[in-house]
Amino acid sequence: MESQTIEYKEEFTEKLKKEITGFLNGEETAYIYLGVDDDTRKIIRTFNDEEKHKYEEIISNWASTSFYPSAVNLIKVHTDNEPLLDVS
Repeated sequence: MESQTIEYKEEFTEKLKKEITGFLNGEETAYIYLGVDDDTRKIIRTFNDEEKHKYEEIISNWASTSFYPSAVNLIKVHTDNEPLLDVS
C-alpha cells in the first residue's frame, strides 16, 4: 500500500521527479519502487542493466540540477534491487 513514504511506479517517467520532490519535503526516508503495480504490489516489470544505469544517471542529474538546494546527498538509487528502488 502506498503511503507518505512509499510509492510504487510501474514505469520510469518524468512524473517520478514530482514524487521525489514530494518526498524531499518530508521528514522521513521515503522509497519509490519501480516496476511494481500500484494495486497488487507485484513486480510487473524488470529492468535490464542498461536501463538501470540510464535511470540512475537521470535521477542523479535531477538531484544535482532540478532541486535547490542540491539533493545529491539526499537521493540514493539502488540498482541492484528487484524491484528497482530509488530512495529519497
